[in-house]
Amino acid sequence: MHPSAEYKGWKNSAAMEIMAARRGQTFDQPVEIVLIIKRAHKLRDLDNQIKPVLDALQMGQAITDDNLVHRLHVRWAFESDLPSLNNRDLRVEIRSL
Repeated sequence: MHPSAEYKGWKNSAAMEIMAARRGQTFDQPVEIVLIIKRAHKLRDLDNQIKPVLDALQMGQAITDDNLVHRLHVRWAFESDLPSLNNRDLRVEIRSL
């Protein structure tokens, strides 16, 4: 499988945002990750959203390797989540275990 130019652009952009937001913190021990994702349309599959985010977290140096993810909680955003997303497509929380 070859990533599309659009996917590569998204991943690079996401990694840059992650680098700016992480304030020098990199997790190098097992973590739990919570993903809350805005659903763009009803045909979108939740499981297809996971790997790109984990790859961007690693590329953005928030985690040293995505094999450190020992727990993963993923869900579509509820209407009540939208204000906390700040017009973004997802919210990511990383917690040490």
